[in-house]
Amino acid sequence: MVLAFGNAVENPLMASKKDPSRKLGVINMIATNAQAGLGDNYMRQVDFNNTNADVTLVEINGMNGFPGAAVVKVVAVCKTNLASAGGCNISVGVDGGEEAFIPLTDCTTIASGEVWVDATSDKKVESYAQVAKLIVSGGKNIKLFIEDAKQVDSGSIHFFISASPLGETEVQPGV
Repeated sequence: MVLAFGNAVENPLMASKKDPSRKLGVINMIATNAQAGLGDNYMRQVDFNNTNADVTLVEINGMNGFPGAAVVKVVAVCKTNLASAGGCNISVGVDGGEEAFIPLTDCTTIASGEVWVDATSDKKVESYAQVAKLIVSGGKNIKLFIEDAKQVDSGSIHFFISASPLGETEVQPGV
């Protein structure tokens, strides 16, 4: 299911809520394995409850008919402190590159209101230069990786994901 950001054809509900005074418009939660559309921005909330398995955030797959790779950025903002009685490292990446977007981090160091884009979360402000901007091939899942044989007991993180296909200037949106 494609959730096109502010696109009246693909997602009329979001388009009706689009605020022209804001450049980002409305960002909505997406379901696991949702496909990213051309230049779309998404928010995916992950609520931890003794979570011990990797979580798929979004799948890069044939974006609006464009089967190639995409330029992807991921920013995480903690909503509720993360806790793990046994300690647990987490990261964001793709299969074969588990730390591609956000490196391995002790989840218990990530607190409410903090921005997580590198090995240390920061409550005040993070430089946008720290946000990884990577090329991901079609068919790859952007995932939150949970350390093997460990778990995140509780907490919540919002993941903001931006994906644009390579050659965007040469490809017309499928509208």
